[in-house]
Amino acid sequence: MATGVRRRAGMGPSRERPTVEEALARWLEGLDALAPEEVAPADAAGRVLARPVRAARPLPPFRVSAVDGYAVRAADLAAGQGPRLLPAAAWAGGEAPHLAAGCAVFVATGAPLPPEADAVLPLELAQVPGAGAPPVLRIVRPVAAGANLRLAGEDAREGEEVLRAGERIDPDRLPLLLAAAAGGLVTAVRRPRVRLLPVGDELVPPGRAPSGSRVTEVVGAAVAEGVRAEGGEVVLDAPLPDDPQRVRSALTEAAVGAELVVTVGGASVGRRDHVASALRAAGGEVRFHGLRLRPGTPALGGRLGASAVLGLPGNPAAALTVWELFGRPALARLLGRPTPPFLAARLARGHAKRVVTDDRYLRAALWADGDGLRAAFFPGQNAGRLVPLARTNALALHPAGRGVLAEGEVVRVRATGPIGCTPPPWLDEA
Repeated sequence: MATGVRRRAGMGPSRERPTVEEALARWLEGLDALAPEEVAPADAAGRVLARPVRAARPLPPFRVSAVDGYAVRAADLAAGQGPRLLPAAAWAGGEAPHLAAGCAVFVATGAPLPPEADAVLPLELAQVPGAGAPPVLRIVRPVAAGANLRLAGEDAREGEEVLRAGERIDPDRLPLLLAAAAGGLVTAVRRPRVRLLPVGDELVPPGRAPSGSRVTEVVGAAVAEGVRAEGGEVVLDAPLPDDPQRVRSALTEAAVGAELVVTVGGASVGRRDHVASALRAAGGEVRFHGLRLRPGTPALGGRLGASAVLGLPGNPAAALTVWELFGRPALARLLGRPTPPFLAARLARGHAKRVVTDDRYLRAALWADGDGLRAAFFPGQNAGRLVPLARTNALALHPAGRGVLAEGEVVRVRATGPIGCTPPPWLDEA
């Protein structure tokens, strides 16, 4: 069942609830990186390397042309008479032809260079004689030795480490991995398996039109996308009813095949919130229940067998805040990677809230300017609103005990999306 502000009182006074840092350390204790496995380079996209990748051969493996042009001896271009154009040509994947003194041969980009060539004359710097004319190139401008070619091993020498353990193979790293592995296997951390269990009588799965007082379950799909983005495998179940036996059975079954089990809703202490009791009934351990955090007070964390269990509140903003602060660090731990960092940013606009004894992690825009990182809290947000999630790219801390944060004050932030260089459009509208 979705949880709301009215149940916060049931979580006990703030002094009885741990801070985010205390709860996270307690929950992650004993959670280790997963075992490595060998995979084909073509299957390594999105994976985290468990061992470094070394170049199986030089990159590039031989001298190649960097442009379409003519392989030449640079000294021949300054001799007054242009080099004689040979009928041979060099193409990528083919053999390099012999280059006699005083001659030139056409080479395509990426083609191996004749051993005798020491430069490539680009097409635009030469004029080819017409039909019937002597096959002598007219030089528009000569080039120096070493121009427009790539040396063997200039990217990496054979055996050189090109990718480190812990690096995730994103689209920018994948070409280097494929080239360096040269068909051999690479060693990656096994993908974490995550099972998502939305809970609530009021929920219907995405794609099905809700009726009456029922609503679309939205958090599970968002967390599933976050799991995939971090390199994990995920199964999203259909919403469970607020039934303690059904929740207990689902937890027991999910823990068999997943390193991380995440429930959405049912984490508070109301009459229809059964996640904590179901976890204990299944033989699990509750390591924290309730946080000095808004939104996200009712969250819980525990263990069931070898699985870590994270109970998210039902309200979207609260649930995704807890996922950011607990779920992503858990995936990082399973993958052997550092916890996503907190950054420091200066407020572009002041922020005022009622003084409370809980930390508030609220949605904010984060961008870079000439003076570093800047941030601005999204106005008028609460735990159930969806628009702030879509209009921001960070969580920013409004610390416990503070009412007003002044413009220019430094705040703690964690990026939840790409950081741009322009303020958000809503900053001037608010």
